[in-house]
Amino acid sequence: MKINFTKREYRLLLEMMYLADWMLHAHEPGSKKDPYHALEQKILSLAREFGCEDLVEHSAHLNEYCPTQAFEEADTIRGCIEDYDDATFWDELISRLAERDVFRKHTAEELARMTGEDRIALSWRAEESYADEFKTNGLERIKIE
Repeated sequence: MKINFTKREYRLLLEMMYLADWMLHAHEPGSKKDPYHALEQKILSLAREFGCEDLVEHSAHLNEYCPTQAFEEADTIRGCIEDYDDATFWDELISRLAERDVFRKHTAEELARMTGEDRIALSWRAEESYADEFKTNGLERIKIE
């Protein structure tokens, strides 16, 4: 099978691939020897053919293709990562605090006797409360005792 890309489509593919790679490997530096990495190398190797040498360079030291610093620091890339981090942070914080509160207020036996709907309703109420708090005050009123 052959897929034809315009330069613009190839550039978008590079951005999507970079963001996917960042999500997979950002928290595990040096763990890029997986099937995704092989496909990434294949796609990055085509940069010159698409006139995208400013986005991809070959590292003789690593013997592989890498995004350029300019590509990694582009507003589109940084903006996507910052938006993702921000949304993930708040979602995870709200979810984990709500779960903690539900388990603090109810014993395992009480939770086991509840229906799934009742447990979900408890979590949602707690999540709504935290979501409202963080929307209004951010982290301003958070403290550790």
